[in-house]
Amino acid sequence: MCYEPVADPGEAAFAAPRPDPGRETPDRVPLEPVDAVTLTTLIDNQSDLLLADQGPVRRTGMRQAAAGRRLPAGVLDTGESYDVPLAEHGFSMLVTVVRNGREHRLLFDAGMTPDGLVGNMRRLGVDPASVETVVLSHGHADHVTGRDGLIRAVGAANTPLVVHPGVWTGRRMNVPGAEPLRLAAPSRRALAGAGFEIVERAQPSLLFGGSVLITGEIDRVTPFERGMPAYHEALTDGAWAPDPLVRDDQALVLNVRGHGLVVLTGCGHAGIVNIVRYARRLTGEPRVAAVVGGFHLSGPAFEPIIEPTVGALAGLDPAVVVPAHCTGWRAAHALAARLPEAFVPNAVGSRLELRAAKGWIPSGGGRIPAHGPSGRTGAGMGIVSPGFHGRRRQGDVKLPPGQYLTDDFPVLSAGPTPRVDTDEWEFVVTTETGERRRWTWEEFLALPSENPTVDIHCVTKWSKLGTSWTGVSLDVLLDDVETTADYALARSYGGYTTNLPLQDLLDRQAWLAYRFDDEDLHPEHGGPVRLLVPHLYFWKSAKWVRGLDLLTQDEPGFWETAGYHDYGDPWLEQRYQGD
Repeated sequence: MCYEPVADPGEAAFAAPRPDPGRETPDRVPLEPVDAVTLTTLIDNQSDLLLADQGPVRRTGMRQAAAGRRLPAGVLDTGESYDVPLAEHGFSMLVTVVRNGREHRLLFDAGMTPDGLVGNMRRLGVDPASVETVVLSHGHADHVTGRDGLIRAVGAANTPLVVHPGVWTGRRMNVPGAEPLRLAAPSRRALAGAGFEIVERAQPSLLFGGSVLITGEIDRVTPFERGMPAYHEALTDGAWAPDPLVRDDQALVLNVRGHGLVVLTGCGHAGIVNIVRYARRLTGEPRVAAVVGGFHLSGPAFEPIIEPTVGALAGLDPAVVVPAHCTGWRAAHALAARLPEAFVPNAVGSRLELRAAKGWIPSGGGRIPAHGPSGRTGAGMGIVSPGFHGRRRQGDVKLPPGQYLTDDFPVLSAGPTPRVDTDEWEFVVTTETGERRRWTWEEFLALPSENPTVDIHCVTKWSKLGTSWTGVSLDVLLDDVETTADYALARSYGGYTTNLPLQDLLDRQAWLAYRFDDEDLHPEHGGPVRLLVPHLYFWKSAKWVRGLDLLTQDEPGFWETAGYHDYGDPWLEQRYQGD
């Protein structure tokens, strides 16, 4: 990875949310406000061409259908019919965000059938190649399967896929008196083989320059949102066991400038009240502009909690509520009765449009313009932050195998970015005997610096050529350090570690960089100081670096412990253990 989790390595493992209200929650996430957002429903349980625009929600109606593609229909006197968006039991939302003049597109879930998603994208004028990142709310098939058609439509596009580590869990419905019904789960091998860059994260993550928040696991604190019935089971340690929590359930959160939070859920297995409260807790933003998605209140098992859920959600005072997918008609009616000014019914093709401060985006009617990656002014991935052009390639440039060229500088932030005051910063080299050599910020800046221009290569397959840095060579820092060590472990503020052979830090192969492109290194890029080891995959160039342990035996770091390669040579494609 090209990002450093601000957490203990154990957090990357599958960890159950604790329903204790006193659960230790990650530090507040610095979610950046966006200037505009559009949520376009690509897949939902309902299609309705007769719905009228309502508040910030614009509809795809009969006129839009008439302006689109036609299908042959011999039973009609015109000989043709409209090719209208189709409903299915499932959910998928196209999230378009605009910040500082840059537009980014993210696909949240993918629906139930292999071709339903791409079919509706075509009907709504959405170019599948314009999707820069895919996020899964959880691993149930009605949110996953449409990626099959997306793969066929786009090919091996190196699209990042952001998931919770538990998304691969096998599940079934084991209703008493009936044959167990196996629920298909996503295949990690198939998705990786298709070119998706899989990013697993149980903790909150920021995308597109910190403007989109993926919650990771959600605190379960309400007494009534208890999850799935006992007959929903997961395959755990080779045996089936009740799985009420669906621990891989996560939501997407935006902060629209002047309006507040937009909270998007897939099924809301964590409980829609828990989700909105958690979003407010993470961001510190009390205002709720919109709550959109599946609330999972359909059916006899959930109808008893409709009343307390609707009451608690009303207490959060959302400006707009758009229930979808698995919310159920009884819950939708209860929401409409309790929140008549906020409630908006959903349908395939509906678009919720919000613009910063000035109010709703005016309705333009017609179809959504199709943009390819070359048609935008930036891109971004997240666990990607500022800018991530998923697919641009330039065949004239010699790159390591599997890499593609980007002109941007993607930032991957798997958690809040440490803000380290240079008055408190220090760098410490600790030898294998315990001897320490320490530099303060002033002492560090007094060392002779260099201005290396190097190519950098991320394991998520982007490469950026000719990057310009200012920093201090590790040769200078280690010049008077006596050691017989063969290995080094870099340590960062925030707890990240990565291991390297000591020889790869010497002979002008590595620097402690504190400037990039003649500007002080921004915290998002690892400032005030990051390790720069350009001949290895960029996850080895630890951000926010604070020290180096010199070791006689190799000690795997964060990502190496999680299965990434101990060395990471991009020219040998050493991405994972065994490569």
